[in-house]
Amino acid sequence: MGSAKRRQEEFDDARNRGTEILIEEGVISRCEHHEEIVTDNWDDSGLSKAQDRFAAEMAGKFTREECDEFLDSIIKDAPNDCPLCEKFEAE
Repeated sequence: MGSAKRRQEEFDDARNRGTEILIEEGVISRCEHHEEIVTDNWDDSGLSKAQDRFAAEMAGKFTREECDEFLDSIIKDAPNDCPLCEKFEAE
């Protein structure tokens, strides 16, 4: 496996783990009807703990700044409401 592919797998694994930590800390949540969709809870009270946990788990793989950027991008990408549910409700 090439180094670029290996690095991409590390990024994917980190994003998946970051998503799980953010869910565990209540910053984002999974749609109850569409498990693949995460939504922003607009509750950043658990963000600091999530950042600390994620950085600790990723130590040696990513810098603290990279870890914070991972989590920020996950939150930024999370819609306020599930788009699939919204589409269903609109029909």
